[in-house]
Amino acid sequence: MRKLILSMRISLDGFAAGPEGELGWMSPTTDAQWEALFDLLDHTDLLLLGGGMWAGYRDYWSSVLHGEGHSEYDRRYARYAERTQHLIFSATLRDAKWPGARIENGDAAARIRLLKEQSGRDMQIVGGAQFAATLIESGLVDEYRLEVNPVLLGSGKPLFPKLQQQRFLRRTDVLSLDNGVTVLTLVPAEGTPDH
Repeated sequence: MRKLILSMRISLDGFAAGPEGELGWMSPTTDAQWEALFDLLDHTDLLLLGGGMWAGYRDYWSSVLHGEGHSEYDRRYARYAERTQHLIFSATLRDAKWPGARIENGDAAARIRLLKEQSGRDMQIVGGAQFAATLIESGLVDEYRLEVNPVLLGSGKPLFPKLQQQRFLRRTDVLSLDNGVTVLTLVPAEGTPDH
């Protein structure tokens, strides 16, 4: 069975973006963060995104592929993204405008349940916050990889809005970085509604 991994940056108070989608509060990415991400991507062959995040993601990584002045890590991720399948869940988008990307406009949880049963490598939720929250609420996330930034936003786009059901997690790894970011890896605890 394929594993569904949620990998996102969040503030200490659980926001994935500021009220207007701002991301400038995130600590600069370190070499150790990039290497940890690429370790994860070595086992991933499908990236999942919500429609609200897709255009910005696509346009940014396309500019890295074809532009100048980007770090080697940015270029490495852009090359990975270019050759990796993306599935974008949106009720309004019709054309992904990216090779290997498809739009899904049906029930995301039902579709992902089917994908988990198929053969393949792991799947990673790239974002956005509302899409990720839907999959958390559905109990489909098998692993949380959260890059917790040392900042309190007070408001914004929460990764964990009011859940209908408690989720108990067990930490499997923690990485403390020089930039103040703590990378937590957690899985649903045995005996919880998810497992």
